[in-house]
Amino acid sequence: MADLITQKLGYTHAVSHNLTYTFPAENNKRSDTQKTFRDVVEENKSNIIAGGLLSVGALFIYLGVSRPGTVKAFNKFINGRIVDMRKAVQDYGAKTKEFIGSSFKETMGHILDYRSTKIVDSSKYLTRINSESNPELLAVYQDGIFSTLSRMDNHLGANDMDAFSGEFYAELGKVLSGIYSKQNRTGSILFDYATLPPKTKLKKELLESGKERLTAEYLSSLDYMGRVRDKELAKVYVTQFKQMADAITESRKSQTTAKETVLDATYGKVRELLGLGEDFVPSYKQQRYDLGTEKVDLTPLAIPDKVLSNFERNIFIDTIRSVGNGRNNDLTSLSEEDLRIIYQNIPNGYNLKDLRYLIDRVRLHGAISSANTETKAEADIYKQMEIRLKYLSNILNDVGEKELLKSCDCDFGKLNEVQRHSKLYYISKNSRRMGYEDFSIMNAEMLKKSEEYGKLELPKFADVIENNPRLYFIG
Repeated sequence: MADLITQKLGYTHAVSHNLTYTFPAENNKRSDTQKTFRDVVEENKSNIIAGGLLSVGALFIYLGVSRPGTVKAFNKFINGRIVDMRKAVQDYGAKTKEFIGSSFKETMGHILDYRSTKIVDSSKYLTRINSESNPELLAVYQDGIFSTLSRMDNHLGANDMDAFSGEFYAELGKVLSGIYSKQNRTGSILFDYATLPPKTKLKKELLESGKERLTAEYLSSLDYMGRVRDKELAKVYVTQFKQMADAITESRKSQTTAKETVLDATYGKVRELLGLGEDFVPSYKQQRYDLGTEKVDLTPLAIPDKVLSNFERNIFIDTIRSVGNGRNNDLTSLSEEDLRIIYQNIPNGYNLKDLRYLIDRVRLHGAISSANTETKAEADIYKQMEIRLKYLSNILNDVGEKELLKSCDCDFGKLNEVQRHSKLYYISKNSRRMGYEDFSIMNAEMLKKSEEYGKLELPKFADVIENNPRLYFIG
């Protein structure tokens, strides 16, 4: 499992296998005061006694340093200062943890809103399907559901993770502003504690020893404040991006479940209403379709508007209507490059699973049309659509697997951060076109069915990718 390794605010977090992702620089740069806390000490260790606040306790020590017991009194003074510094940073740590823990409510609200609006309860469709007695109206209702579900994943702008990421970093900027304010105040207190009273009459060795101890404690305190800040922010970062990724994956799975639930229920109801055989079931689980040995007509199909109106506009229907960009040929004449272009242009909201769902929807309309004397003429159109879509599904599935393997084939361990991010986004797009909901599902399926995939470097990084979902989901 990959452990998030926090570094100093830049803001970079690294994970195992050198796979990294980067927080953007803060909107508000550190103030001069912030920059000089450490620098002043490093550059002026020998002069750190200059300046500072002369506390009452410091005055007593100052008055007593030249009398017997000087060493004991001075060490007691230094120890007291160190205790005070530790109390100050502990107070900072507690308040910073509390502050960060109570922040990022807007981004948490974003995740909860997303889950409430994008995770589909498929059972809500079943009451209407089971109570409908008109097959034509049942098919119309089913098509409406598919149209609605396809729009849920159709993004014209930023994708779901991009949108969340933008909101997270906006919130992060506000939180960092508050943290730096606390850090400034605590840093000033620490600097005062690390400063010795002026004109202290002590032996050089004793004075240097005290200065070294205060300086070391001061630098250690600054490091501690940075570690607390980075650790607590990293917790929120990892947790919320994982929660958002889980919500996206659950949404995708719920849409898949809803589509298959609707198809299964609709087929069952139509089978009951029309008295069809038990073999009248959806075929979406098939990865390939058997088209038989007889030659079939795969030329461009003229589809009447009445039939087209039953389906949302999509690239699959457009392809069987105008094969080869309008040329008068058939699907078998499409080159591999033609098919690759069609595959790469599958829009958001659709994938090759949706093509198989479309085939079942077309087949359902065909069965309903065949049972009605007034629409029997349309039944042949549906049959012709079904044949062409099945052929298209077979060849696009082959192209898709090749494209997915090609995108996964790289020496992942040698890529830098930017290259890995770009490569993973390309893999994500191809995986989604094939119908996989997330990386873990794609990885498991490809390992089962492709020996070539199992030999690649990518599966070795599965834990890293799965535990850092922003790498995979973001655009």
